[in-house]
Amino acid sequence: MADGYDVQNNNAGDKVDQGTKVTLYYLYIIAFAEVMIFAQAASLSQNNTYTGYEKYAICLGVIGLITVMALGALHYVDKITPLINKIICGGLFVWHCVGVGITTFGFPFRFIGFTPNGFLGVWITLLLSAVLLGQIIAPTKINSGSDAIREKVRSAMSKFQEATLLMLLLVTSIVMLIVAAIQCSNTDCNKIFAFSITFAVLNFVTSATLVYLNKMQSVLYGRIPVQALIGNAIWWVVGFLVVTLTVNDFSVLSNGYLSALIGTFCAINLPSVKQRSGPTESGSV
Repeated sequence: MADGYDVQNNNAGDKVDQGTKVTLYYLYIIAFAEVMIFAQAASLSQNNTYTGYEKYAICLGVIGLITVMALGALHYVDKITPLINKIICGGLFVWHCVGVGITTFGFPFRFIGFTPNGFLGVWITLLLSAVLLGQIIAPTKINSGSDAIREKVRSAMSKFQEATLLMLLLVTSIVMLIVAAIQCSNTDCNKIFAFSITFAVLNFVTSATLVYLNKMQSVLYGRIPVQALIGNAIWWVVGFLVVTLTVNDFSVLSNGYLSALIGTFCAINLPSVKQRSGPTESGSV
């Protein structure tokens, strides 16, 4: 039983119970947001020097990431006590409350148009830290018993979510491709501009292939290892940071930025959703 959740799980083969999976999911998203924070702050240096605000923002993201990774590891190996869980989650929430106050009401993330990664990152970490703390204070019952009907409903919902994420990946890839193509047509299309269109093309090809397999060749799609989707998610995260932290059409709040952000969010969620959906049956999903 994970602290903060009333979990009923009768599947003896499950290594991690459902409550812990939910907690790890939140920590997974928070970790990505922490990377957004310190990467954005690190990109603001002038001649390799930083202001006090920028140094604080870097520390905010790095310390937050280390804390989240440690908390996730403790949950995964089931070595965390309720007291330690409350202390760490409470501290994480307070840490990000102060961080939002300093970085968005002061500097360096005061204006979302200039520092979108940092601004969104600090708010995502604060909101999800509040959710984690709330689950400890007011537990949510998560019923994941072995009843056949309930299991079929859960699997069907996961498959629907999986198909939705794949379509969103395809759509965002197309939008990114259009933005990158327009950008390249107006420049020499080298360095970051060349990378942005390469990033968009590879994402489009990968997403289109996954959508086709999911709809038309579901048996083959079911054989795709989760590790491959994790690799795809890492590629999206790296590409997102590169194209949004350099001066180009993806670094300002626009179609390019939003499509890259949404696509990255879908990519990092896809592995866990595929794992929950279970084996894929023959035919379309």
